[in-house]
Amino acid sequence: MDIFNFFFTLFMILFPAVFTLFLRPKSKASDQQPGSAKLAGLLWLSTGFTVVAYILLYYWQPAIGYFMWFSFFPLWFLLAMPLMQTRDPGWRPLARNALRSASLVRRDLLPSNLRAAWIAILVVWGLLLSAALSGLLLRVSEPVQWWLLVFNLAAGAELWLLHWAMRRSLIEPEPGSPHENDLIRAERASFHRL
Repeated sequence: MDIFNFFFTLFMILFPAVFTLFLRPKSKASDQQPGSAKLAGLLWLSTGFTVVAYILLYYWQPAIGYFMWFSFFPLWFLLAMPLMQTRDPGWRPLARNALRSASLVRRDLLPSNLRAAWIAILVVWGLLLSAALSGLLLRVSEPVQWWLLVFNLAAGAELWLLHWAMRRSLIEPEPGSPHENDLIRAERASFHRL
């Protein structure tokens, strides 16, 4: 088994637990915290056990060890998703009788907490692009330098597309209601005067 397969499998096993680290609790309700702590402990314990089993299996039977990446699915759906739902109600399925409402705010213009993440992504991409350009200047073997350059140009295009898609996803449609009320009528009229 090559180095890519080794790290790919390790990444897939660790992803559910690491992802939940970045999800901050939105509710401080006391009834949600104990369940959240228990699920987090169980998720990390299961992840640690899976990593140890994978490393042992990798040295014993690498071909079988590669398929340990499938353990991502039980870790994600049985442990990480319920943990995220206890921390943030937004991860729960929408109830059938829920009444949805618009926020009447241009969320794409609000300050974003993703700026630090975008800076980190752009720094990593800049380093990769400079490595690709230096490969051209230092005349590294030709297939490698062209692969690096094409990879970086494609990554830059995908980053631009991701940024555009995220901003577009934050633009809400004009608010409406199954039972039109005066507040929505007044807000719509004030927006149309702009």
